[in-house]
Amino acid sequence: GCARLTQREVGLNALGLLVESSQQALIDCYDGEGSEDWKNMKNSIDAVVTMPLTMEINSENPENLSYLLAEKLDLNLDKIQTFTTSTGGNSPQFAVNKIASMLANKQLKTVLISGGEALHTFTHNPSSQSHSPPKSNP
Repeated sequence: GCARLTQREVGLNALGLLVESSQQALIDCYDGEGSEDWKNMKNSIDAVVTMPLTMEINSENPENLSYLLAEKLDLNLDKIQTFTTSTGGNSPQFAVNKIASMLANKQLKTVLISGGEALHTFTHNPSSQSHSPPKSNP
């Protein structure tokens, strides 16, 4: 499934946007019908990959962004792998190539790939800049 979320006013921070768009993408796997079956699909996700466009999420530990997303989506944190790319450049393409290789080699079966930014919210809402992420990525 796929989803895109655009926010023109101050609202969700980047992590909130990633959560919302990821949920929409999971629903889209079921024809966008809003079926509750998408919640069961969460159990099949092997890996979460994020591609931040700005480092507003977690400037202290940006490698934890995928873990934070998995946590917010209530995924099984003991079984999934998390990957977060660096910002910009060819990082998104590199991540897609790496994940495609892992899928082809049957190292993974189901992967959630998400990326985004909330620069407007970040620059206009100081409360969106403080986060307390976990200190380690399992």
